[in-house]
Amino acid sequence: MESSSTRNSVSGRTTRTLKIIAATIAVCALSPDTRGASIEERLAALEKLVADQAAEIAGLKKELGYTKKADAPNDAPAAVAYTPPVLVRPAGKATRVTLGGFVQALGEVGGTPDPRYNGTNDRFYVRRARLLVNASFAEHFAASLGAEFGAASVAGGSGTRGQMVDGFVEWRKFPDATIRLGQFKTPFGYEQIYSDTRVFTIERGLASDRLTFGRQIGAMVTGDVLDKRLSYSLAAFNGNGTNNGNNDDEKFMFVGRLNGILAEIDVNGRRLRWQGGVNAMQSDDNAAFVGRRSGFGLDTQVLWGPGTFQAEWLRNSRDPVTGTRVDSEGWSLLGAWAIDKHWRGVVRFDRFDSDTALRNTETDLWVFGLDYLFKGDDLRLSLNYMLGEQPEPIGRDDRLVGRLQVIF
Repeated sequence: MESSSTRNSVSGRTTRTLKIIAATIAVCALSPDTRGASIEERLAALEKLVADQAAEIAGLKKELGYTKKADAPNDAPAAVAYTPPVLVRPAGKATRVTLGGFVQALGEVGGTPDPRYNGTNDRFYVRRARLLVNASFAEHFAASLGAEFGAASVAGGSGTRGQMVDGFVEWRKFPDATIRLGQFKTPFGYEQIYSDTRVFTIERGLASDRLTFGRQIGAMVTGDVLDKRLSYSLAAFNGNGTNNGNNDDEKFMFVGRLNGILAEIDVNGRRLRWQGGVNAMQSDDNAAFVGRRSGFGLDTQVLWGPGTFQAEWLRNSRDPVTGTRVDSEGWSLLGAWAIDKHWRGVVRFDRFDSDTALRNTETDLWVFGLDYLFKGDDLRLSLNYMLGEQPEPIGRDDRLVGRLQVIF
């Protein structure tokens, strides 16, 4: 919703800026530096000044959220050439409120390359349709709310309903120690905490999907130190899953992550950055599973020019009060390369072992992807061919998945 008072305020600031620029041009035209110059020199100096001020106006309008109309002539007045921003007026005392979201619509054909697709047919479906609202306050507090109306999982299902995905408040007084309270992603697993709209493949790897813990309700302290070269997160959660306000016992799930930049060098005129992370978790449970869960993971990434290379290893253990301990493990390798401004290719191999003590429990999955970025990830068309081999008797199968993503 657009606020007329807010728009008038923005327009007023822009008008005042234009008047100041016009006055500056007039003063410069009569300044002592140009009085002794020829008419041609003075005109050239004035034209340069006008061009510089025009660029500054364009920058100011972009900063304020104005967008230039595609069909507007280059010499059109600013009031005609630019569309003013649509602003949201806060109902409370927040100093800033932003409204956005994204939609991911998919079409699929083929079989079951990994267990997530068992029982699914050729189909069209909405994987995620999310609305996001963020607010910030002058007192260093901020709040975030996300509601999702999509299928919520690869399995899909009927009777899709809306649910909260993120809902938390933060205190940002100190950048090296931000405190967060509410529901949010657990800091465990590099690919898991990566944004749903930025992940290189349409779906995350099977190991990441099975061995991480998604969103939970809890509290966390997180921050960047050493000139933002090292980041950390320490959190405690109920450990009972998304949108579950109960705790099955008097204990919490503890999760921690540490990641940082390991090296930065120039290679053939391009900056190469090597970074890595480590995460761990522990939880004592007394619900569907009674016993102790623990997890550990390592990951590393190399970014160089148009290329991105990632590797991740995860391991979880379930040690029940009665029964046998089960260890699950998985790892993945991914390479992505920007062919040009719009085209990008992706290849990933993923292996997941649901029980390392048994045979015939491994699933291998190849993903070959091609993206067309109309406008970066904001408007992205993706095509993934998935070739997987599950434990017998299912064996090898493949699936072709296409997705159109729009961020607004």
